[in-house]
Amino acid sequence: MKKLIVSIILATACTTTSYAETDLLQVVQQALTFDQTFQSAKATYLAATEAYPQALALLYPNVGLTGYVSTAHNKTMEGFLGTPSESGNLKGYQYTLTVTQPVINFNNWWGVCQANYQVKAAAATYAAAAQDLLLRTAQAYFNVLQAQDIVRFTQAELLANKQQLDQARQRFQVGLDAITSVYNAEASYDANVAQLISAKNDVQNRREQLREITGVYYNNLATLKKSMPLLTPKPINVETWIDKSDQFNFQLQAARFTAEAARQAIKIAFSGHLPTVNLVGTSQRMRIGNPVEGIAGSTDTRNNTLALQLDMPIFQGGLVNSQVRQQEYNYQKAIADMENTHQQVMVNLRQTYNSIIAGISKVKADQQAVLSQQASVDSTDASVKVGTRTIFELLQAQQQLFQAQTTLSQDQYLYINNTLQFKQLAGTLTYKDLQAINTWLKNQGATKSPYNSLINNNDLLVTHKTAMPINNITGIHSLIASIPNSFNHNLTEKPTQKKSTKVTKHAIKAKQTQPITNITTFNPNEKTYSLQLMARQNKTAITNFVSQNHLANKTTIHQTHVNGKSWYVLLYGNYNSTSAAQSAMTTLPNKLQKMNPWVRPMP
Repeated sequence: MKKLIVSIILATACTTTSYAETDLLQVVQQALTFDQTFQSAKATYLAATEAYPQALALLYPNVGLTGYVSTAHNKTMEGFLGTPSESGNLKGYQYTLTVTQPVINFNNWWGVCQANYQVKAAAATYAAAAQDLLLRTAQAYFNVLQAQDIVRFTQAELLANKQQLDQARQRFQVGLDAITSVYNAEASYDANVAQLISAKNDVQNRREQLREITGVYYNNLATLKKSMPLLTPKPINVETWIDKSDQFNFQLQAARFTAEAARQAIKIAFSGHLPTVNLVGTSQRMRIGNPVEGIAGSTDTRNNTLALQLDMPIFQGGLVNSQVRQQEYNYQKAIADMENTHQQVMVNLRQTYNSIIAGISKVKADQQAVLSQQASVDSTDASVKVGTRTIFELLQAQQQLFQAQTTLSQDQYLYINNTLQFKQLAGTLTYKDLQAINTWLKNQGATKSPYNSLINNNDLLVTHKTAMPINNITGIHSLIASIPNSFNHNLTEKPTQKKSTKVTKHAIKAKQTQPITNITTFNPNEKTYSLQLMARQNKTAITNFVSQNHLANKTTIHQTHVNGKSWYVLLYGNYNSTSAAQSAMTTLPNKLQKMNPWVRPMP
């Protein structure tokens, strides 16, 4: 029976072919077209983009037409002095055409601003879902490879134990070893058989997990080469990556835009105190019977009016005040959620960075441990042959070798997964990163992939984006292609950064110079804009930058306070509108454009 099991294992190993292997890129491309989590995120994003045209529609004229037709039976009885009675049917109709153009409606205006941020939050969430799909697919792929490695090591250990069992029996028969050596060898062999069954079952489960993402069951996946690069994140400064994540991480951007949408909700609720003015035009006609023929009861009236309608709320039992407080609490919750997301991302980024650094050292140590254990097995095997070591000691050495190989395999895949997760947290994970990792695999099949066509690649554009904030229309043009053109120009507004977030927390309690305008000071007619180039706690660093780049006549330094600390903000230019500021941004020198300047209201 045991010989049959060994022969089946050998046959399986010998019949495995590599020509049909599927590589990482093929699996990812299939996942992009199948994964239902990603498809759900895409549908959610597309649905959210409709919020802007719906809000914008409330600013346009509203045209309505009402009307009816009627038939009336008219009968006049015989009257005084012998007036003859009359009877007949009167048919008529009436229609009213009404055109209403909002002139002053703060609710609708601020509703457009809220929809703006809601769409941008949805776009950031959609981009985060795309990165999450890349990460989940790669992790599922390498989980299968890791499970296959365990099967391979267990099979090798099983074959070695079978050989030692046969040798122990032969040595026992000739009197060179005690029966305990046979028992030890049999126990190790039987334990390996159970381990192999469990390992093969784990492979099947991991493949099913991959099928959940791709819809395909893969029998053969391209495996890692014998050697793979161990790359340290560059720059080797976690604080630099913290700053990058604070700017580029899509989860953070979505949280910031959500907070901005909540702030707009306060204004919308406050608009319940404000008047609305509409320009209303009506054209009405009512005709009954035929007045020309002098039929009694016949009328034909026409009425055209043009009016300016004012609606001024005076008292609603405290309803509006309650709604404003409710939205303020929702805003505080959004700020707390944003800060919580920020803290989670920062902590996870630091932990993943440390794991990568430690993982590189661990993989190198594992590689040396495998060499040492292999030397130990060779030495113990030679000693067993000359009688200075026992079969039991050789079995232990072999077990330690296979354990070292398993640990090396696990640490290699953990390093790859940590690297991808680190890029996701930093907001820089793209399809190109998986293309690079795909070169670490043997028998790459992407060039023969049925999914490597131009049509399918167009579907992947959401993953082909540079590491840029979601508000940069150049970097995410493909992602926001369905957003109306009238809205695209607003996407260059900068999302609230971490430093601004902490200032925002004090917006409800203290009156300070703030990057987010409070509702009590909001006046769109007086707002001007500038381009923020940088913010530092060290004013000297900013003044040196201004001097080195000859910006003294073009910039101003604005001081603000965050949690009791002074911050200095370098602002470039002064513009009357966001569109003017955006146009000026495109004419900046390349050195300033690389700093990712953003449009912000003047303090």
